[in-house]
Amino acid sequence: MTLHQFNIFTAIAKHKNLTRASEELHITQPCVSQQMRLLQEYYGAKLYDRSPDH
Repeated sequence: MTLHQFNIFTAIAKHKNLTRASEELHITQPCVSQQMRLLQEYYGAKLYDRSPDH
């Protein structure tokens, strides 16, 4: 995990939303999604659930 990926992961955990994480980090939402996908593939685990909040 790179520092960039760690920052993305923590922003997603903080906001529980990819778009808000991308806004905080000033990067595009597709970049955030791609990095999360790469992390999940690397670790072989689902690190983020895209389910809407209830």
